[in-house]
Amino acid sequence: MAAIVSAGLGIFAIGQSRDAQQQARLSRSRELAVAALDQIDEDPELAVLLAVEAVRAPADAGEDVPAEAIDSLHRSLASLRIVFRADGSAVAISGDGAVAARLTDDAITLTDRNGVVARTVAGPEGSASIALNASGSVIAVGTVGGGVAFIDAATGLPADVPGELGAAAHDDRIGRLAFAAGDTLLVTSSDDSRMRLWDVATGDRIVSEAHSGDSVGVGVSADGEVVVYGTEFSGVTRQELNDG
Repeated sequence: MAAIVSAGLGIFAIGQSRDAQQQARLSRSRELAVAALDQIDEDPELAVLLAVEAVRAPADAGEDVPAEAIDSLHRSLASLRIVFRADGSAVAISGDGAVAARLTDDAITLTDRNGVVARTVAGPEGSASIALNASGSVIAVGTVGGGVAFIDAATGLPADVPGELGAAAHDDRIGRLAFAAGDTLLVTSSDDSRMRLWDVATGDRIVSEAHSGDSVGVGVSADGEVVVYGTEFSGVTRQELNDG
């Protein structure tokens, strides 16, 4: 009898654990959906990334996708005006909207606002993510090894990366990065479970925050005071930089 009771309790505990995990996934999905809608006007590309993750988490687990997640994906996609389509593993756009970039196999293709290719420049080996500064004159590249490279968009030549920001920015792949505050700051989010904010001029690390899972999106307010980043397991985090 004791063995039967013990087995029954074990099955009940497993069921409770699965229910808890399912609820956590649904909660995270809804949180990502809300964050996506919040970003539609300010950063439509980030909104799409967050909405995709909101749908993916429950879908990968074979669960019903919340209506909020599906709605956020539809609305975020509708906010984009599609000019052209092309293959690529990462994309970026300048602050003035005049230059877009896409990364494909360590090559970065730059296009104008009509989708016309301006030039293609070589990225560093193991390029994983890209960002453009406000004017589109500088490309920041995050690598699979956790380093950051700067490239002059006009010449395709590497530019100096000061301090720790270069080869030692992170210990793992930098999945997302973005310029902020008039290009004086760079935010990086890595698979080493860290989001970091850097001073572009000095390479000094200003903020380092822990998170869980691979990075899926990052955005920065125009004044550089607020960072929003999404990760596979931590959901969406809003970091007030003036609070440390």
